[in-house]
Amino acid sequence: MRVLQVIDSLPSTSGGARFVGKLVQKLVERKIDCHLLLIDGANSHFLDELHLANIKIISLDINVKNRYRFTYVRKIAALMAEYDIVHVHIFPASYLVAFASLFTKYNIPIVFTEHNAYNRRATHKVFKFAEKFVYSRFSKIVGISSAVEFFIKSHLGIRGDKIEVIDNGVDFNSINNSSMANRSDFNLSPTDIILLMSARFADQKDQGTVIRALAGLPENYKLLFAGDGPNLEKYRKYAEDLGVLPRVRFLGSRSDIFQIIKMSDVNILSSHYEGFGLSAVEAMSAAKPIIATNVPGVAEVVEGAGLLFNVGDHEKLTSLLFHLGTDRLFYNDIAERCFERSKLYDIEIMTDKYIKVYEAVLKENNGN
Repeated sequence: MRVLQVIDSLPSTSGGARFVGKLVQKLVERKIDCHLLLIDGANSHFLDELHLANIKIISLDINVKNRYRFTYVRKIAALMAEYDIVHVHIFPASYLVAFASLFTKYNIPIVFTEHNAYNRRATHKVFKFAEKFVYSRFSKIVGISSAVEFFIKSHLGIRGDKIEVIDNGVDFNSINNSSMANRSDFNLSPTDIILLMSARFADQKDQGTVIRALAGLPENYKLLFAGDGPNLEKYRKYAEDLGVLPRVRFLGSRSDIFQIIKMSDVNILSSHYEGFGLSAVEAMSAAKPIIATNVPGVAEVVEGAGLLFNVGDHEKLTSLLFHLGTDRLFYNDIAERCFERSKLYDIEIMTDKYIKVYEAVLKENNGN
């Protein structure tokens, strides 16, 4: 079986990029001939990791300014003929692959993984028609949570037998084998309570609520942000305006995120919406309490193990963080529950399920 994974790029702050990189490596470990196609092959630590693993990577361009060139569609169409299955992730790669399928005489099945429980195109009066057309070109659509599945069915009317839910998985070995980062490297003391949010600085993630929560906590609470993005400077200024900037560390993109998770005391995900919340499971698998927003996707992962608060409710977040930082029995109970829950999301289980999807799609495509 030859599988071509396609994603726009591998930015260092993208959960989707981490997902695709790990999936490709696991498929190759299972002796599946799997290659990766990038529209934009700009360098990142995810790309470096795949090169070290000797994964074949095809890049259509570097530092792309315009993703919507017809030449990319034609190049993808030509490449599709070399594979048994094409597996595409995330917009705009999904659109490019869908249109490329119109320009190949080979009936190559396409699997699409939807990584978000919300996208504006599917709710827009005009763009919804484009979404429906693009989705019609896929043989199978995989949602990374039941919340994603619900959104697709509700807004695009995709029939149920075309959709499958496969929960994201984390690489427990990579996390468990990681050493703990040194607090002194971040100007942190042994008595500091370290809060971590690992996410891109985009409107979806809402780092502002976390900064407001920090302002209501004692001085020994310190906040780390791992990630970059368009809102980074906005929130740096916000932290300064609230007088908490000395207690905030903006770490940028990190290749050592597992070491930082192990060093942290509590992990936070303050998103307005999520398809799944991979960073939440990574924190739980390191036996760290997670506090996340009560939104579809991440809530079903966290509820009953970690703690939830409503979007934008910085006062509730402050209260939960203070409780975890002052009640050791409560902290240990939540940490243990999180660790037990994380065992449901093993990347080996996820890989098994994707291989079964590939086999089923190939069987159906061949008329068996």
